[in-house]
Order: sequence, then structure tokens, then C-alpha cells
Amino acid sequence: MRGGKFLSLFLMLALLVTSWAFAGSSGQAATPAVSLEEAIRIAKGFFPVPAELSEFSSHYHEYQEKAVWWLNWQGAEGEGGEMTVQVDAVTGDVLSMYRWKPGSSSQPVVKLPKITQGQAEKIALELLEKLQPEKSRHFELVQEPDQPVLVVNPYGPARYQFYFQRFFQEIPFPANSVRIVLDGDTGEVLEYSFSWDQVTLQVPEKILDQAAAEKIFQDEFGMELIYFRPVAEKRGQKMPVKFVYRVKEPARVIID
Repeated sequence: MRGGKFLSLFLMLALLVTSWAFAGSSGQAATPAVSLEEAIRIAKGFFPVPAELSEFSSHYHEYQEKAVWWLNWQGAEGEGGEMTVQVDAVTGDVLSMYRWKPGSSSQPVVKLPKITQGQAEKIALELLEKLQPEKSRHFELVQEPDQPVLVVNPYGPARYQFYFQRFFQEIPFPANSVRIVLDGDTGEVLEYSFSWDQVTLQVPEKILDQAAAEKIFQDEFGMELIYFRPVAEKRGQKMPVKFVYRVKEPARVIID
């Protein structure tokens, strides 16, 4: 009998915890500051929806510190591709936009873009200033790591991609950025993503100079000599063994 009471109590607690967790994870747990209708109006105001994308769907979700409206327009039976826009349900900021069009069925042909890189860059800057008139001044155009500005696609038009990073007093904040991808023939926006942490940035009165940071690095981590053989790029390729320096425990190297 005593065991039965404990079992009943356990099941009741489990039910309460499960119900609380389900309610907490529900997309409609709280009324968003930006309604669905407002989110649609914001999205269409910046990115007009082509007439052929007539099928609409949406959902609301929360993750980490974000509450987001996910909006999607598709063409009937896949005609015309699709367009997806995410709108911050608290601030009304457009967080991302993605436009997909069906590829050409013709033979692959590599073509150069019809608009210049300078023209594309101007379009990207104007878009950033339009979407973020206040925050745009905190971003600077930089070269995206391991990504070329011009991407040639044999099954469609070439693309320009631009990467803007947030700076404060000439110090970069890599976690906050804007990425814009444009059609190289028409200048149409194909992709847009925006990340921004609503935090106050400040530079400490005393900051380590590079020489001091390098000394800490050498004292705490340092380098070590190892034998290293690069991975072959193709089958049968013989790669020589090299004598190189590497950082000791690179995953631990972060200097405040």
C-alpha cells in the first residue's frame, strides 16, 4: 500500500512537470509584441512577394532569447520557387530572408555577372541602411572568412555576397553581423541575415597590449614541434612529412 502511494505521488509529479515543460515550450505561450499581421506587413514592406508565390504558411517559435515569426510563400506545385522571411516578434527586425528559384534545365554554362561588384556593393549598403537605419552605422564591410565575394553558378546567374561585421571603437564583435547575397544579373536580394545582441559594449580603461598578450600566450600555452603529414588531396598522391610548430591545446587559447 505504501509503495502504491509513492507510485501515485511520482506519477502526479511527473504529470505536473511534463505539463509545465509542454506549456513552456509552446509557440503561443505568450502573446508576441509583434502580431502575425504586423510581421507579414514588415516582411512585405522590405521584400515584396512575387505574385506567383501564392501559398502562404507561418509559425511562431521561441529559442534562446529570441521570439520569431517564420513566414513562407511558395508557388503552386513548386512553380516560382519560394521565399522565407523571419521577423523578430519583439523588435520587428527582419532577421533573415531567403529566396529560392528553380534552376535552369538547360546545359550548365558559366557566365559572368551583368552588374559590377561596385554596383552590387552599393545595393547591399542601401539595403542594410533601409533595414537598419540606426544600427547600420555600427557595421563595416569586411571580407567573409573563406568566402569569395563573387560566386559563379553554372546552373544560374552569378552571385555577389557581402559580409558586414559590428564594430565598437574599432574592435570587431564577430557574433553580430549582416550577410547579403545578390543576384549578379539583376541585383535582386536572394539572402539576408542579421544578428545583433542588445548589449552595451565598452572598452576597459586598462587593456592588454599585443606584446603582453603574446607573453601570456607563450607562458601559458606556447608552441611545440611535431612531425606533420598533410592529407592527400587525391588518391595516390604522396604527401611529405614536415617538421612544424603547432599551438599546444589550441581549444584552450582565449586571453581575456
